[in-house]
Amino acid sequence: QEQVIEDLNRTVTAQWSEIAALKRQFENLGQRLREIADNPALVDISALTHVRVAPELLFVRSPIAAMPSFAPDYQGLSSLVLFDLHELADLDPLAGWPGILDEFNGMQVAIGGADHLQSVAGLTGILGVSATPGAEVTVDLTDLPALTSVSGLENLSRATLTLGHLPKVTSLAPLAAFERSEFLE
Repeated sequence: QEQVIEDLNRTVTAQWSEIAALKRQFENLGQRLREIADNPALVDISALTHVRVAPELLFVRSPIAAMPSFAPDYQGLSSLVLFDLHELADLDPLAGWPGILDEFNGMQVAIGGADHLQSVAGLTGILGVSATPGAEVTVDLTDLPALTSVSGLENLSRATLTLGHLPKVTSLAPLAAFERSEFLE
């Protein structure tokens, strides 16, 4: 357990099915919460609702179905990477998360391989920082076969944007405020 408290990077192992026992430790993790990966048993990450500081989050190859909301005083996110979360169906709890720019004035959001994800509406708040002068925002949405709309990207005004294999998305109308892109795929 001490190893998990010290740094969660790849320490939540395959035998973990829930992390609620670490609730009090999450309150004090600070910027050390970064990655939960390669855990076929971890479905429930609701204990993360106590996290106040975690500017970088990477969730990879776990059966997580929903993202948690964080503490009411959560300080913000500069990097969110969600890959191969085949059960992920909901990003709505992210709606209250503020976006922040990292020390290089950047932000990254990358979501791919989430077979059941139908909406990215929860990204609205995080992506508001794209309007900050000089901000370098990268958004990558790929391999999301159930996604029906890019609603949630309305606040995205300037970014490097990649949209790929989104077969059910029929309109890019939510991108109407999009002003400039360094790269659009």
